[in-house]
Amino acid sequence: MSNDRAKCNTIFVNLLRFHRQPDVLSSAFIREFFETVRCDRVFDMSSNRDEYEQKLTKPRLERILEFRSTDEDELAAAQAAVHYHTWHEKRLLAAISWPSLVYYHTVTRAERTIHWVIRSN
Repeated sequence: MSNDRAKCNTIFVNLLRFHRQPDVLSSAFIREFFETVRCDRVFDMSSNRDEYEQKLTKPRLERILEFRSTDEDELAAAQAAVHYHTWHEKRLLAAISWPSLVYYHTVTRAERTIHWVIRSN
């Protein structure tokens, strides 16, 4: 795996890992999602970033990306992250390497199941 591909795979895997974490701010997730701009030659996520910009508006997105978000921006970011959750998860799964995909579908899902069982007891 080339160095660029490996770095991009790490970004994509991180996004998948934190996609379902309730303690991660949606604005932080969106900021990391916009790091994929460096990876468009490996796997083009530009249309997905455009969806966030359309949903959030350019001024709000700029505040989020510059760490100047307001409480209202955080609420809008959370709504956008929920809205695009499944679509973007599918794109991220398509972007990761085969070993990362196998890991995601086995280890990561098992860990989530264990945490869910522990929390529900």
